[in-house]
Amino acid sequence: MRFFFILTILIVFCYCESAEKNDSTALTNSEQNLVRTKREDIFANNSIVQALRKAFKDPKEVKKEKQRHRAHIRKVLRDRRLKRIRQARQQRKARKLAKRRNKVHRAHQKFVRKNRNLLRGFKAGKTF
Repeated sequence: MRFFFILTILIVFCYCESAEKNDSTALTNSEQNLVRTKREDIFANNSIVQALRKAFKDPKEVKKEKQRHRAHIRKVLRDRRLKRIRQARQQRKARKLAKRRNKVHRAHQKFVRKNRNLLRGFKAGKTF
């Protein structure tokens, strides 16, 4: 099946080449080159050709490609895991700092209230 498929593509390609030789005699050399490059670009970008290349890839190349893909997936998953761990560590640190800040703030507020009350007492003429 693949053989016939390749054969038809080659026949079509050869037909295009022969047609180019016959009908492009009126064109100048630069125009012929332009037509040829256009045709080669179309042929290179053809999905059938790409499918053929994929179908007839070297098994070693396929294996390498799969390994690269797996390595990429491992890297992505590792990065996500490390990001999660980093964020958790950062949050723990932030909570710890907030706790300490609140503790200091509460102690300071207690001190301020005590002093305020003492000052009120002194202003009122109380002796302690």
